[in-house]
Amino acid sequence: MSIPLISLIFSIVSLWSTARGGPARVVHRPQIIVIAGEATTAKIRVALANLGFRIVVEHSLLAGYELARRLLAVSRPERPSVVLIDLALTEPGFPELTAPLLIAVLTRQMQRGTLHHAWHVGGMSAQQPTLKAEAIALGCQATVGLPLNDVGVAAIQQIIDQPGPPSHPQPAPDTPDLSEICQNIAQRVLDSVKAAQIRTWTPEDAALVLSWLTTYPAPPIETRGRRSTDRDLSRIKLLLRSFGNQHIARQQLEQIATYWQQRYPLHGEVLQKFLDGWERREIVSYFVGQGLYEDSRVYHCIKELPQRLSDHLQRHQIGIGPEE
Repeated sequence: MSIPLISLIFSIVSLWSTARGGPARVVHRPQIIVIAGEATTAKIRVALANLGFRIVVEHSLLAGYELARRLLAVSRPERPSVVLIDLALTEPGFPELTAPLLIAVLTRQMQRGTLHHAWHVGGMSAQQPTLKAEAIALGCQATVGLPLNDVGVAAIQQIIDQPGPPSHPQPAPDTPDLSEICQNIAQRVLDSVKAAQIRTWTPEDAALVLSWLTTYPAPPIETRGRRSTDRDLSRIKLLLRSFGNQHIARQQLEQIATYWQQRYPLHGEVLQKFLDGWERREIVSYFVGQGLYEDSRVYHCIKELPQRLSDHLQRHQIGIGPEE
């Protein structure tokens, strides 16, 4: 038997408020924080589209952690919340950071009162008993199959419809607790991964990536893989790992070119043409021949492309890991 959407939302809010000891002054829609890959999150959005939940997504563990910390901060109004995380998700370049460890870190912070309580739901695309047991031991309260089907959607709706927030009990004082030990280890792993990403992009880094993945002119000491030294190749490997891999790095450049075409049309078009295999002289000839820009303007745009790209990557917090 289906429940009308608006009735469901208000009943959830009413139950949540009663558990808190007072009437609700503002109706806050239940929210689902989804941490999964792009293809998975797209399917999850479709599956949950008709339930009226607020759905927010991130595609990496670190970005998902920051999103959850922001939306569940005790300085914000409390609302029924679920953190739905793909248990198979790992952080590109940092295999030591896993989804169960992230659940442990969030559970720890909820126990300590620095975050509002939320339900942790793990998603699995296959039967993985070990991974499921690990996640539950570290604070995951339920699991659903991925891609999300009607059974999974019903399970999430039932979880959110619980009377009051989930419980993340604090271990007794002075009592050794295995889960707390695991949470502390998980926090240290997360902190070390975040510290490894503090290094920021330089224009030289951006120029190297551009010259490796596109026809952008290579820096004087590099070539696009033809005569690079072992040190150069190690550096390229490190830079590409910050995206995940070479394929993802090129996809990111394609997305940046599209984004720039709305805000910085010339820079966006120039980057796209390098991605399409155009040489520098061909790009300049095209814009000058079309009467769009003077050659000096196009050359200046090409020259400052690495600076513009490094600024963009820093602004979007794509960090570079430590030297190997």
